[in-house]
Amino acid sequence: MNKTYLELDHLPVKLEKIIQGLIYLYILMVPFQTLGIKFLRLKISPPEIVFIALVPLAIIHIVSSKQKLWVNKLDLLVFGWLITNILSGWHAGLDSSIITEIFKKLYLVLVYFLFKFTIDRQGISKINSMLLHSALMASLLGIAGRILSYASIDTSLVRNISHPYFDQVIQAQAFTPSPNMLASILMIGILILFALIREKTKCKPGDIAVFCVLLLGFFLTISKTIFCLLIGLISVWYFQLRKPRNYHKRLIYILAVTGITIFYFLGTHLMVIDKAKDLDQLKIEYSASPPIAETKSFYLVPSQYSKLKKVSLKASKKSFLWGLGPGKFNQFAHEYNINSIYPLHVSFPDPHSTYLGTLSELGLVGLLVLGALIIAIINLCTQIMHHKGHSIGFVGIIACFIAISVEAISTDIMDFRHYWIILAFASALFHNSE
Repeated sequence: MNKTYLELDHLPVKLEKIIQGLIYLYILMVPFQTLGIKFLRLKISPPEIVFIALVPLAIIHIVSSKQKLWVNKLDLLVFGWLITNILSGWHAGLDSSIITEIFKKLYLVLVYFLFKFTIDRQGISKINSMLLHSALMASLLGIAGRILSYASIDTSLVRNISHPYFDQVIQAQAFTPSPNMLASILMIGILILFALIREKTKCKPGDIAVFCVLLLGFFLTISKTIFCLLIGLISVWYFQLRKPRNYHKRLIYILAVTGITIFYFLGTHLMVIDKAKDLDQLKIEYSASPPIAETKSFYLVPSQYSKLKKVSLKASKKSFLWGLGPGKFNQFAHEYNINSIYPLHVSFPDPHSTYLGTLSELGLVGLLVLGALIIAIINLCTQIMHHKGHSIGFVGIIACFIAISVEAISTDIMDFRHYWIILAFASALFHNSE
């Protein structure tokens, strides 16, 4: 009889270990987004395959453990984000493209809740390492692709593009859809490790080596995300000060973050072009309108990002309250782009702004939910920071959220799996800090 009880007690332990292993595998597979198959207009990549295996086991574990499904304000707003997408889609008419987008949002919300309810105290202490391993693998793939390109071996690990400043540029992207996506994955790893290194009294050579590899991979992306990384690094420095409320240091921090944010915005929305460049070629690929100013040697030209902002504002006027519907910006942009002298150079244009993209696709209601979600994240991080038992290295996660808020100016971040993972991590950490 005792043996039977021991066997029964041992089963949940084994199941928990399997679940934690699948969570680790999922995070490890996040950089492998371009691999996989298409099924009913949905891309099934390695992370999704792991997730399919994880769902039933996680549900069994949650039910068998009889744990309380604690819910906080952040959870309600995450669920509200999904509901807003559904209501906006219903208002626009639930066609196949909208339903596909809603399924994508449902998947990400499920990732958030499943991770939150299955990450225990022991798992929390390992999440930093999991995210670092994932970032390290992504960086090594990007570096490998760049090395192969030097040997004139073409791979999908890099992207070769023409550039308004550097002519032809080879950007590392590993198995992610774009160099910016790779840069955002690496940014998480860099900020977590930077915070850990600064918190340790003695740095291990291995930590420094990994940090250098992550930085190298990041720089090879030649991504605008570098401005966001700088903001993240400055944020780690500021939050790790012994007296972060010191007026002078707080002022330095605010001025630095504000200055870099302004430079990031101007640098992505305006281009300074040498007059020796072929303006007709730039008109096709980069510029959004004629030059707005010029000197003897240079033009100041609005970029495609500025045009996408105009398209987003135009789209928001069409349905200000509920928006165009999830995923409908693409169609609107193509219609807006017909017969344009300065066409959009991307085949499938996205809003390239989380804030204006939300306004155009989900309307005012969606923007209010997004704003409330941001406020909830700020409050959650503040409460964790004030708790003495917060996870070491969590400062890096807070720095990530600050950097992400700036990245969202010119990037659609709500579909980034890795950001939903760190959000679930923060929510789980908050519960365990109470």
